[in-house]
Amino acid sequence: MLKIKKYISVFIPVIIFILSPLFTGCFSDDDNSDSTNKIAEAESPYLICVNRNPGGVGIDLDSGKAYNIDDNADFDWDIRVKTYKGVKNDGNGNPIMAGSPFIKMKGTAVTAAVWATTGKSNYDAITFSDIASLVYESDDEAELDIGSVDTIQDGEFTETQLESGSAAVGDYYYAWSGKNGLKQEYSKMTIGETWKSFSANTDDTDDKIYIVKSDEGNYFKVMVPDFGPNSDIGESGYIDIIWESLE
Repeated sequence: MLKIKKYISVFIPVIIFILSPLFTGCFSDDDNSDSTNKIAEAESPYLICVNRNPGGVGIDLDSGKAYNIDDNADFDWDIRVKTYKGVKNDGNGNPIMAGSPFIKMKGTAVTAAVWATTGKSNYDAITFSDIASLVYESDDEAELDIGSVDTIQDGEFTETQLESGSAAVGDYYYAWSGKNGLKQEYSKMTIGETWKSFSANTDDTDDKIYIVKSDEGNYFKVMVPDFGPNSDIGESGYIDIIWESLE
């Protein structure tokens, strides 16, 4: 079993940007990571900042190892934690700029199901015999299409775009909600961002639990107990992921 925690720092542009619990900021270009560790196995806490680690972190459930994807492109991961920069309306006409992380499964060989109950005590109680009737789904690569999301240039926000919200990659911002929004693409993933609002607090009874079948055919229970400054971590950008083999 391995735990992951990540840093995401906050950048405040000329317009007023306010941190949202659904978006965690990461726009600093400062890199505090050890460059000598470039191709080594990643160690907790792991950075998933879009500016400093845009490829995110891959986790191989079977080996219990995690690596930065940008430095280890050939790493055979089962699930990947990645962040896109984002901008959305705070509800009062002010844009919020921050990062929006998600968890994606690799290809169609890795599948997952959402467990019916939540929280650490239920996570600890799950055994292999409990999961026999679950229906598993993969993240279909053919359905995921980030390139279809509407884009606007950095800093050029219209009233309509602020109303719908937007998210960014590089110098371009993608609509967050609506028919051609990132939120819709995220919703196509089995895990995606469904854990975020539950993990971004100090309540350990509501964290979502997932059962993941690895590309080697082994089953694991997976949970994100903490994420961000309002969780037990207490700092923006950290993410804690735990998993355990079911035999």
